[in-house]
This record gives sequence, structure tokens and C-alpha cells, in this order.
Amino acid sequence: MIQSAEQEKVSTRPFGMRDQIGYMIGNIGNDLTFGFAGSFFMVFYSNLMGVSPSIIGVLFGVARLVDAFTDVGMGAIADNSRTTENGKFRPWLKRIAIPVGVASIMMYNIYIMDWALSTKIIYMFITYILWGSICYTAINIPYGSLASVITANPEGRAKLSTFRSIGSMLVAAIIGYVVPNIIYTQDGQVIPNNFFWLSIVLGALAALAYFICYLMVEERVELPDTNEKFSFKEFFSDLVVLFQNKSFVGLMLATMFHLLGLIAFQQLLQYLFIDYFQDTTLLPYAGLAMSFGGLAAAPFVGVITKRFGKKEAGATSLIAGGLMYIITFFLKIENPIYYVLIVLVSNLIMGYFTMTMYAYVTDVIDDYQITEDDRKDGTIYSVYSFIRKVGQALAGLIAGSSLTLIGFQESVGTEQIVQTAEVSERVYGLATLIPGTALLVAGLLLLFLYPLGKDRVDKNQEILKEMQ
Repeated sequence: MIQSAEQEKVSTRPFGMRDQIGYMIGNIGNDLTFGFAGSFFMVFYSNLMGVSPSIIGVLFGVARLVDAFTDVGMGAIADNSRTTENGKFRPWLKRIAIPVGVASIMMYNIYIMDWALSTKIIYMFITYILWGSICYTAINIPYGSLASVITANPEGRAKLSTFRSIGSMLVAAIIGYVVPNIIYTQDGQVIPNNFFWLSIVLGALAALAYFICYLMVEERVELPDTNEKFSFKEFFSDLVVLFQNKSFVGLMLATMFHLLGLIAFQQLLQYLFIDYFQDTTLLPYAGLAMSFGGLAAAPFVGVITKRFGKKEAGATSLIAGGLMYIITFFLKIENPIYYVLIVLVSNLIMGYFTMTMYAYVTDVIDDYQITEDDRKDGTIYSVYSFIRKVGQALAGLIAGSSLTLIGFQESVGTEQIVQTAEVSERVYGLATLIPGTALLVAGLLLLFLYPLGKDRVDKNQEILKEMQ
């Protein structure tokens, strides 16, 4: 049997609140660029640059094909990198902080507005892939892998997951509430200069957040250093074993559909308020409602997990949240105030899963170590990161293609097209049925395919304690 990777090395200080806050700030860095792109990238290119939403959807698909190599490749690089005096994964935060911030800013360059459409599309493809498939991947995968080496204690890891999710919720509140107030006029017209300068601020803040995380967290778990050269044969052999692991496959599929529903909703929410309600005044509050659900659930995560288990509680929250959006489709809400209230309730229902989603990954890593007699923190997290991006890509592909199919007309510059009443009604259907169906499927997959229920997770923790 392998020697457990759960043994903590001598540290200058014990694990505590400094690490938790630092790790949270690192995820703020992640989501400042990821959340901005997830909600507003499509609007920028469809409503300012005149690019068809279906072409933007194709971009998301192409980028994910690139990610199939860069994500898992970065996971292997992280796993095989040498441990320095500053740790194995932590140094990557300092190396890539500035590149990922600059790459994000480049995506929202308003000075290409007068370029030929084909040139703008090429620029869009290059900058998006540079940001998401290269720079973001190079920093996000080591960041995610940090959770398993900051502490070996299961409760400490759960706290890291909770603080990471709090960081996500804080950014979601900022992105959802502040951004619409800056980039839109009241009637939904996009303000180009504000969009560009906001991207600069968010890119700079993201880089700063990574540096702060680097300074605040510390790696304590001693991982075995390897002098072996990277082997594609061994790497793909590890992937084959990984995709035969039921807990891994169950979580990956549930995660993919969860992200599909969440990101599709965030993207379509912009068009819903612009074209269906024809009033963006309450759009910031809808964004705020999405983040409030998770924050409201945070104090109860420990109690719910201890009583019911992550699998059981998470599946219930996803199924109920998905059904809420499907019911909303049949209600045909016309008042945006009522719609914001529905968004608030549905996200309160899903708040538990939102706050614990990263803790499932550490459960899978531990289960893999027990069942396969091996530990692959970086590889597992890299594939998890890739699956999250697949969910994002499917969201963009489905949302973009659906908008084109219902007759949505893209705009160029500040003179934006008003959609027909028929198209606006169809936007409402897309913004309710797509997220509702995806979230419902995610919950069912977690319930019936993911095997790590409360009893098995508790048993795995006992086995790992014995291995220490």
C-alpha cells in the first residue's frame, strides 16, 4: 500500500482562519474574471460587436476542445512539479496572477468595434482561448489542488470549501449587482467605454487577489516528490482508471449539468431583462438574489451535512431548484419584481449545494486514494476543472444556438436592435426551461449515480485516519 499523503509537515503556524480567508480571496480572484465572462462575454460580442450568439457558442465548444489538453496537461504538470520552499501548488499563483488578469482585459477591447466582422471573430477566438484555456487553467488548477495540501484534516478541508464558496458568492453579488449598473442604461443599452474600463478594474483586482492568497495560505501536507519524467502513457492510463471510478464519474456528470444550468441562466438573464421585461432596473437585484442564497445557507452547512450528508442534501437542493424554474415557465411572470423573488427563492433552495460543491471533490480524491491505492490531487482536480468548463461551454453553445434559432437579432455599437414580441416571449422560455431542466438532471445524477453518501464518506475518513 502506498504511504498516505495525509501526513502534515512541520509548519511555522497551525492551520486557521488566515488560511481560510486567504483561500477565499484566491477564489475571488478566480471568479472576478470567470464570473464576468460567464455572464457578460456573450452580451459584449452580440450587443456591441455584432457577432451572432451561435458563433459565440461555437467558440465555447472549440475552447473546450483545447481545454481537453490544457486542463489535464496542467494537472499532470502540477502533480509532477517539484516542491519548493513555498510549496508545490502555491508558487503558481504568483507566476500566473498578472497574465490571467491581462488576458481577461484583452477580451473586452472596445477598440476593435470598427474592424471587419471576420477579424473581430478571429480576435474573439484568440483572446478567449488565451484567457480561459491557457492562463486561467494555469492558475485555477494549482489553486484548486491547494485545498488538499493546506491541511489534512477533513473538517479543515470542509471549512476551506465553505470559505471558497463564500468567495464565489461575494463575487457573484458584485458581478450580479454592480456590473449591470455600470454597463447598461436603464433601457438596456450597453455602454462600451464603461464595459472596457470595468474589465480593467476586474482584471487588476483578480491579479491582486491571487497575490494576497499566495501570501496568506501555507502548504502543510507533505506530498511525495517525484523525479520521474512525464509519461503520456502513464497519464492516459491514470485517466482510464479515473473514468472507471463511479464516484468520480457521478460527480463530474452532476457538476457538468449544474454548471450548464447555472451559466445558461446567468447568460440568458441579461437578454430576459433587456428584451422580455425591457427594463434593466431590477437586473442587479436578480444578480444579488442569485448570490444571497448561498450566503444565507453558509451558517447551516455544517449542521445539514452532519445530519443528512452532502450527497443527500445536495441532490435534494438541486432537484427542488430545478423544479422551481420549470414551474416558473408555466407561470408566465410579467412583473420583474416577482421574477426577482422567484430567483431569490430558487437560489435559497440551492444554497446548500452552492456552498459545498468543492467539498465533493476532496471526498472523491480521498475515495480514489482508498479504492485505487494511489493519490492524484492535481489530475483529479484538473479533470474536474475541465468538466466545469464543459458545462460552461454547453451553456454557451445551447444558449447561443437557441437565441439564434428563435430569431434573435444581434447589434453593432450603441444602436441596438429591439427584438420582436415573439422573440421576447421565446427568450422567457429559454431562461426558465434550460436552467430548470439542467439543474433537475444534475440533482438526479447526484442522487442515483454518485455513490459517496454520508455513511461511505464517514467510513473513508476513518480509513484515512488509520493510514496516517
